[in-house]
Amino acid sequence: MADDLQEELDKKRFALVRYGLLWILATIGLVLSSLIFIKIEGRSILFSVLAYYLR
Repeated sequence: MADDLQEELDKKRFALVRYGLLWILATIGLVLSSLIFIKIEGRSILFSVLAYYLR
């Protein structure tokens, strides 16, 4: 029984590693899209930051 439990835990750890990059990319995409939709004085935050650093 302990071996079955350990094997199941190993599968779950493998899934975390395997799909971890996808979760990170999805999170980054969600944050960037949120920064596009949030606007200050009619201009999105992301575009304001890009304009500041590319100036």
